Amino acid sequence: MFNIMSHFTDDELHKEKCIELSSKEGRNEYYEYAVRERRNLAEILDDFHTVKLPIEYLIHATPLQQHRLYSISSDSQHHMNPKTTSNALSVTLAVVNYKTKF
Repeated sequence: MFNIMSHFTDDELHKEKCIELSSKEGRNEYYEYAVRERRNLAEILDDFHTVKLPIEYLIHATPLQQHRLYSISSDSQHHMNPKTTSNALSVTLAVVNYKTKF
C-alpha cells in the first residue's frame, strides 16, 4: 500500500517515507509503524495527510466486512430508567433482506 501511496503525494518527505516503508530495507520500520501499532488505513492516511488516494484505491484497500451471526446492542433509555430491574432483558431485532453482487 505504501508503494501505491508514494505515487499520490507531492510532498517529498512523505513520498520518501512511503517508498522506504514499502522497501525490503524498511520492513522492520514498517512492522513497528503499521503492524505492531495496529494502525488502520484511516490512521495511516491521517499521518500521511498529503497523500490523495483516488477512491478506487481506497475501496480496494478497505477490507470487506466479516459475516457475523449476531450483534449486541443496548438501549440507553432502558438503562437510565430507575424502575428497570436488574433481571430484565430487552431484545433488538432487525430483518435485513438484500442480494449481494456475488
